[in-house]
Amino acid sequence: MWILTNKKYQRACLRGLFDTDGGIYRHKKEKRTYIGWPFSNHSRPIIKGVMDILHEHGIACSLQNETKVYIYSFADIMAYMDVVGSHNPKNMQRIVGARSKL
Repeated sequence: MWILTNKKYQRACLRGLFDTDGGIYRHKKEKRTYIGWPFSNHSRPIIKGVMDILHEHGIACSLQNETKVYIYSFADIMAYMDVVGSHNPKNMQRIVGARSKL
């Protein structure tokens, strides 16, 4: 995949995919609040590419049901924002809102 040959392309690709097919959410488990950012797609090559790029940039993620890549920790979400960023204002609002509840 040609996107994998250039880090600038990698970051732009991730940003577009997570901005359109991802969604930041909070959930409570017992007395603690967690934040997560899943990306969903049914193309195995795209899922593998997303995971490879995230890992290459030092961002921990996990695969669920072979169609969803999850970034679970607030630290990894912030690392994603530092490396990749977002052009979706809703993502920033949710991160700020989640951070105040952590």
